[in-house]
This record gives sequence, structure tokens and C-alpha cells, in this order.
Amino acid sequence: MLRVYFHAGLMFAVLAATTGLNAAENEKNVSATLPSVALFKNGVTVVQQEIDIPAVGVYCWNDVPPTVHGTFFIESDLDVEIQTAQRLTTLPIDAKNPPRGVADFMGKQVTVRFHNAEQPPVQGKLLENTVSRETNSLLSGFSTSSVNRSVYPAYPDPVSSALPAETSYKLETADGRYLFLTGQQILSVETNEPVTERTENRPVMIFHVNAKEGKTAGKIRLFYLTKGVTWAPSYRVDLLNEKRLRIEQSALIRNEWKPLQDTEISLVSGFPQIESAQILSPLYPPQTLQQFFQQILQHAQQQAYRNRYGNDYSSFTSNAMTQQAAVPYSVADTGFDTTGLSFGEGPDIHYNNIGKRTLDIGNTLSFSTGKGETDYQRVLECDLFRLVLNYYNNRDNWRNPQITDQSIADVFDVLKFPNPLPFPMTTAPAAVTEKSRFLGQSQSNWVNPGQVASVKITKVMNVRVSYHERITDTDLDSNSNQLTRLSFRSYSYILRPITGTIEIINQRNEEITLHLNSCFHHVIGKPPKIDLSPTKQSLSVRDYLPNDLMELFWELPLKPGEKKTITITGTRWVHN
Repeated sequence: MLRVYFHAGLMFAVLAATTGLNAAENEKNVSATLPSVALFKNGVTVVQQEIDIPAVGVYCWNDVPPTVHGTFFIESDLDVEIQTAQRLTTLPIDAKNPPRGVADFMGKQVTVRFHNAEQPPVQGKLLENTVSRETNSLLSGFSTSSVNRSVYPAYPDPVSSALPAETSYKLETADGRYLFLTGQQILSVETNEPVTERTENRPVMIFHVNAKEGKTAGKIRLFYLTKGVTWAPSYRVDLLNEKRLRIEQSALIRNEWKPLQDTEISLVSGFPQIESAQILSPLYPPQTLQQFFQQILQHAQQQAYRNRYGNDYSSFTSNAMTQQAAVPYSVADTGFDTTGLSFGEGPDIHYNNIGKRTLDIGNTLSFSTGKGETDYQRVLECDLFRLVLNYYNNRDNWRNPQITDQSIADVFDVLKFPNPLPFPMTTAPAAVTEKSRFLGQSQSNWVNPGQVASVKITKVMNVRVSYHERITDTDLDSNSNQLTRLSFRSYSYILRPITGTIEIINQRNEEITLHLNSCFHHVIGKPPKIDLSPTKQSLSVRDYLPNDLMELFWELPLKPGEKKTITITGTRWVHN
């Protein structure tokens, strides 16, 4: 005798809402093959599936995926109309459909024990409770006092209609009685029958197929976006000698969606502009209108946030999951061809087809996607630009333009090389090795084939770069009547002379070449004086009115123990 026990605390809720209890008699079940998928790094999966249609009629597909709103399309040589619903479907209990507690006991003779020890056990047949909750999920959004009623509630209630009613179970006893039990009452359920399959509500897609131009058989091709399979790249940069390196891209594919069997896989590099990525299509039956409009509202709020602050509020747009473009402003790029574009789809998106793969749910695949060798340059790099810019962007410093304390900037040992791979280097971690020794790891940004990549190796400890600014007319009170003033955008400004000083010290016992990026804030039309001419300079496109921001770059050789000072003098409108 087989006995199976489930504690009530481990039960899953069974959806009570259905649109039909049994499939229509004239429907034929079909399955879909999965010829190809394309994987973005943020978990969004581009899917192509095919369904064979032997003749006109009505067909039912019971493996309907949750799709991103606005991305589901079909192609067919036949005339096809689609309907979705939820149906009671019998499924085998296996790795694909794991046990779900009491839901697996539907239709079986059971013994139910209760939390209340004084209540005796009850035996009977556990039946599906087909009593549906309210199907109009928008009713809770109506206000009876509202004058202008709308089926689009401004602020749908996320609790009252999104959560299912308390799970209940229907038990038919041996003497013909019917008991309705709630999950809170049940302690455990016992059965002597084998539990190998269960009946549950499942989304189904119904295809009404008619002949078209004399054709009565063919295929239905499905195209849509869903979530659940992703890829994550990484790079190994191996220094072969003082001039050459080898770079290898590896990829991890993680599948948490459905089994992939001989499926052609493409790895997508590029920034996925998917406007409705967070909105589930109402074509998926479990999606209610209330939930659909709530997701649209949340998307609109996020879009308003981005428009106001110039920032992306979505978790699907971080650099690691999408891309971060490299901006090659260094003169170390000289001598390399930086005009190359990626092969295939263009400079901003690329599909790397890796062929057919088989990958079960929960499995991860790791493999090499390409190698290449190229020349490289190894330099020291200091990004003083960001340090100074952060100070300028801090509104608390508007009334005090002095960087009084010496701000220390980090210096890094950096590799610069043209991307030798036949596809773009995407945003990913890059580890640097030499003769099997690990030297460091940093992030590689998006770089097209032939363009220059910049990969940090490690932080430099024996080269020091500092910066500070000061106001040269410190006696403000005595000169207050002679100060030049300006009213701009409802703010009051005073014209002040500013002196900035960059100090570099090479504490190494060898000569170095330092690539130094910095900037200076100055009055429009009056560029500052710089005692050591920069290798490259340009005005920033950022809006810093009534001032300009000058971007500066130096390529500086320093001998062992040498110290260099760069002085920048100019004037700036300072917020009063």
C-alpha cells in the first residue's frame, strides 16, 4: 500500500478561475518545436517556434508562454485566428511538472486530517472546486462617487483583485455529502492511490485554422519575447610578450525557462530597447486587466522619472546586463584604425550564432566563443576628470568653488589594444593574465571590431596625482562693491578668478608615461591659461551655463622620482 503525505503549510494555491472545464470535442492537441532562440544579457529571450497543421480545423496548444506585451506575432500560409483561455489539463508529475501538494490529489480517494484535533478525519474523493472568483479585475478600481467613470482606473488597487481568494477544496464523502474545506483547516492529506499525474488549470492557445488560397495544411510560426534564458560573457586577456596579447571571449548560458533540444542559439550584443519589457501581455490568460494596467502605470512613472532626471529607472538597463560604450579620447589610440564597425547587423547590435545546443531547465552551459591576437600598449592612466566633475556637479559647492583639500585621484595600469575579434567586445568582466599568473580584473566596455579597447589591470600605488582649486581674490568683503555680478536663470552669480593645480609625482624607479584626463570650469568665451599645453582639449557638450567646461588630456612622460605641476588659471561665474 502506497501512502503519500503533504503538510498543508507546503500547499500551493490552485487557480479557481477558468473559462472552460474541458476542451471542445472538435479540438486537436498540437505541440510546438523550438527551432531557435536569441538571448539578450538581461534575461529577455527572442523565441521562434513552429506548429505543424495537417488540415483545417481547431487546434489547442497547452504550453502557452508568458510574453512581453506587444511582441507576439504569427506567420502562416493558412488563415489563422487565435484565442487564449485556461483549461483543466492532465499533466504527468515529473521534473518538468514537480509536485504541488494537495493539487496533485484531485480526483483521488483521500483521508483529510484537521488542525483541530477534536475534529475527526474525513474520507472521500477530492474534487476540483470550480467556483470562480470575480473575473472582472477592474471592478475594484471603480469609484461609486466618481463622475467620469472609466474602464482605465487611474490607480488600480494592487491588493484586492491581484491576490486570489483563499484556496478552498471540495470533498465528496462516501455517503454523498459535499464538504468545502479551506487550506487553513487542513493539517494533512493522505491517499493510498499512486500520485503520478494531476489536473490543473493551465493556459491554452486555441488556433482556428481555415484554408487560404487553396492551401489546407502548413505551419504556424510564432515569434515573441519572453524571459528565462540569458547569457553572460567574460574575457581573458593573456599577455604573450611585451607587444602581443591574446584575448578570448567565453559565454555562460543559463536556462530557467523550458528545455532546449537541438535549438539554434544566437547571443545578442547590444542595448535592448524593449519599451514593454516589464509589461506582461494580456494574451497570457493568468494576466488580468487590473495587473496589466498597473504595469502600464508603473512603466509610465518610470518613463517620467527618466525624462525628468535623465536616468533609467529600470533594473534591465544596468551596464553589466546591457552595454556601456567606450569613449576613446586618449591619444594612445593613435596608430589604430578606430573606424571599423561590427560585422553583420551594424555597429550597435550583433547576433553571434553559436549553432544548435541542448540545455535542460536549471542547467548552465559554458564555452568559448572566439579568440584573437593583437598588438597592445601598456600605459598608466588617471581619470582626474570624474573626480573634478563630481565636485562641479555638487550643488552644495556652488557658493564655494574652492577644492581646498588636495583631491587624490586613482592611477591604473591599463592595456590599450584594437579589438581583434570578428564581433564586438560587449560589456563584461575581463581578467588579465601573464604566463598563467593572474594580474587583475576589470570591466570591458562595448568596443566594435578594430576599435580600441581599454582594460585596467590593477591600481598603481607609487604614482600620485592630486588636484585642488583656490580663489585668488580671497578678500571678498573689501572688494564687494567692485565685484562683477550676473543674474542668470533666477540665480545670482559673482565673477571670481580661479586657479587650479595638478600635481604628479612618479615614485617608481623607472620612466613612465601617464595618460591624464581632467577638466576646468570657466567663463564662456574666455578659455583658461594652462602653463603646460595639453595634448588634446575640447569644450564639453554638457550644459554648464553660464560657464563652459573644458575637457583636457595630457600624455606625460615622467622620469624616476620626477615631479610635475600643471597650473590652470581662469575666471568663473560662482553662485552667490
